[in-house]
Amino acid sequence: MDCWVDGQPADSLSLKDRGLAYGDGLFETIAVRSGQPILLDRHLARLADGCARLAIAADIELIRDELLSYAAAMGDGVLKLILTRGDGLRGYAPDPAAPGRRILQGNPAAAYPAVHAEQGVRLFPCNTRLSKQPLLAGLKHLNRLEQVLARAEWQDSEHAEGLMLDQVGRVIEGV
Repeated sequence: MDCWVDGQPADSLSLKDRGLAYGDGLFETIAVRSGQPILLDRHLARLADGCARLAIAADIELIRDELLSYAAAMGDGVLKLILTRGDGLRGYAPDPAAPGRRILQGNPAAAYPAVHAEQGVRLFPCNTRLSKQPLLAGLKHLNRLEQVLARAEWQDSEHAEGLMLDQVGRVIEGV
């Protein structure tokens, strides 16, 4: 399925986008069944909370409408919404008047072996630890370099998932 940028089919993105330059944005990954996004209200509530916390302008009703249209055309699969702060100039200071950018991508649902559901999965103990940053806790922000580094730690098919810990050894997430 084609990607959409700001509600229109697109295959490119501005090189000035702050999501690309700084990871300045949020995302939601949403299962789609029979053209319907699953748990849409919960995803949108988390997105709205993240936008408020990061001071990113977002029209949640417009995003809802676009998600529903995109999902209807998808049928079944996984929809990824990426919301960036939009274009910016050089430097970290955001332009408070800049409109956010909405990116929608569709992918087929992952096909996991039945044995995973029947017998569980083998976890890889990742050495990469997640940093503690209370301001970002609970946000699905675009900077995922720690997870990228952790996932690069193993390439075998024996481990289905990596287990990530924080700096003091508490289990945080799978990667």
